[in-house]
Amino acid sequence: MATRWWKPIREPLLLGAIMVNMTAFEQGKEIPNIITMPFWDVYMSIGGSGITLGLLFAVMIATKRKEMREISKLSLGPSFFNINEPVIFGMPIMLNPILAIPFIITPLVTGTIGYFATSIGFAGKAVVMVPWTTPPIINAWLSTAGSMGAVVTQLICIVVATLIYLPFVKVAARRAEQAEQPVYTECMRCAMSQVSLEIPSDFILGAAASAWQTEGWSGKKPGQDSYLDLWYRHDRHVWHNGYGPSVATDFINRYREDVALMKQSGVSHYRTSINWSRFLTDYEQGVVDEEYAAYIDALLDEMKRQGVEPMLCLEHYELPGYLLEKYQGWNSRRVVELFVLYARRVFERFGDKVTRWFTFNEPVVVQTRVYLDAIRWPYEQNTGKWMQWNHHKNLATASVVQLFRQMGCAGSIGVILNPEVTYPRSSAPHDQRAAELYDLFYNRVFLDPAIKGEYPAELLTLLNQHGVHFAWTPEDMALIRDNTVDEVGINLYYPHRVKAPSRQWHSATPFHPAMYYEHFELPGRRMNKSRGWEILPKIVYDMGLRMRDEYGNIAWFVAENGMGIENEAQFKNADGEIQDDYRIEFIGEHLYWTLKAVEAGVNCRGYMLWAFTDNVSPMNAFKNRYGLIEIDLDNQRNRRPKKSAHWFRALSDSRRLTLTLDDENK
Repeated sequence: MATRWWKPIREPLLLGAIMVNMTAFEQGKEIPNIITMPFWDVYMSIGGSGITLGLLFAVMIATKRKEMREISKLSLGPSFFNINEPVIFGMPIMLNPILAIPFIITPLVTGTIGYFATSIGFAGKAVVMVPWTTPPIINAWLSTAGSMGAVVTQLICIVVATLIYLPFVKVAARRAEQAEQPVYTECMRCAMSQVSLEIPSDFILGAAASAWQTEGWSGKKPGQDSYLDLWYRHDRHVWHNGYGPSVATDFINRYREDVALMKQSGVSHYRTSINWSRFLTDYEQGVVDEEYAAYIDALLDEMKRQGVEPMLCLEHYELPGYLLEKYQGWNSRRVVELFVLYARRVFERFGDKVTRWFTFNEPVVVQTRVYLDAIRWPYEQNTGKWMQWNHHKNLATASVVQLFRQMGCAGSIGVILNPEVTYPRSSAPHDQRAAELYDLFYNRVFLDPAIKGEYPAELLTLLNQHGVHFAWTPEDMALIRDNTVDEVGINLYYPHRVKAPSRQWHSATPFHPAMYYEHFELPGRRMNKSRGWEILPKIVYDMGLRMRDEYGNIAWFVAENGMGIENEAQFKNADGEIQDDYRIEFIGEHLYWTLKAVEAGVNCRGYMLWAFTDNVSPMNAFKNRYGLIEIDLDNQRNRRPKKSAHWFRALSDSRRLTLTLDDENK
């Protein structure tokens, strides 16, 4: 391209020179000309003008940016025939000052090398006119009538071209990364200023995960499938790219490596779960799987050695498949009894090593997806079963709280909930009512029993009014009343917005809480486009005020908060480290509002990330990455800290949050 402007002058001269050489060669005379048309093709247009074959090799060496590597792979084939339009317009080189510089310089350098090698007799002079599309190496051999020196010289030119392009490729990749961040916001920045908040010394800065999303099936015995395992076996095609719990992050074999990375990243506390389906081999008799229990023992010992405090949850969707198939899961009171037996075995085994316990993580989720919305296996719309599962999980929490205290276990017992901070579309009474009822059915159905010891009266009235019946006894309600939790973990990711319904409910459709609301999307909202979730960091503050004002200011903490981003490899720098400034900004803003809530008298004790490493999510699997630590699926699931891991370590060490905010958000 850059050297084609004088093509009308160049080609007649170079073609004339090769014709003279060809005549001399045929007559057995001395070959007069070094610079000929084949010389140009062999040394100054390898892969096309600009020696772009060297550019393609440099991209494969210097960057892991997905789009640059894909263009290089697609362009490699044509480049071997000296056709480089795909790389010129795909990279692009046109109007790209960074790559245009080596595009011009490289042919001059390689041409000089070729001229020198030919002039000293190392490489033969061109004596055969070969088509310009003849691939490198072959064209050097043919045009010089078999000169190995010409072949070697051309190989040297390719190496030199690659080395020239390397630093420019690194700069181009870095510029592209900077131009694309942040990836998640649509808002226009207004006046900005820096804020700095001190983090209390006893405030947790931790991270969370679960057994099923990290451990994998290594060592699992027949009959130890959980609900998630059964879903994966029955419906693997709905899991992104087929990934699921079978290997996950292989934490069960690599926990020592991961715990060391926790310490390295400044994570003070780590919350995970014990996989109920794997901890026991006989769920009816409570027989412990000693191999799995030994793994948990070793994990807890390693965390203690590294100075990372464990927090354990008894059930994070890991209901044993046996109990689902025999008793329909939490539909049966028998499963409540077996959960208490399981909890007893866990407390007996690990009660001296762990002081922060939780019964469930997000106990509303599974039955809402399966029995209310019927969008997950085994796909059964049954609102009555949904409420029965809700009740038995509330009863199970109260029963385990009672057991914990009866056994005299040290520490605290709580539950981890995911109440969505719900906002009405408007101040109109009908929109306000829609938000109240959404909150009633999805949030207060667990918040109130766990903290206040009772169901909201209106919830029971509406369920009865719509013919949604579930089995309960006065003794159940008394047990729930007398055994409320010590603390609550709250998972917060996004706000939920609703409006009054605009359509009448069809009389033939079974009752669903959606009779009372419709989802509402706020125009102009900030978005995480990968996940499809609105970003509103102030939800943490608003939830904190609610816990303070409506729930007795009970001790609580942010149990999960994080940002899932698709195709994070595109943000790798030249050293292969993901530059996730968008995650740093997301964490910083949510932590800011958490600390502002503490300043307002909210009894919030900590902030925990989801997640420490990338891990498997239901259905989405590894599609959206959440971790401080990358899990490289293409390289034996190797671990690599992201930029956010270094930032989190600095945050933990300094105990001070410093960030730049819109003035309107302060």
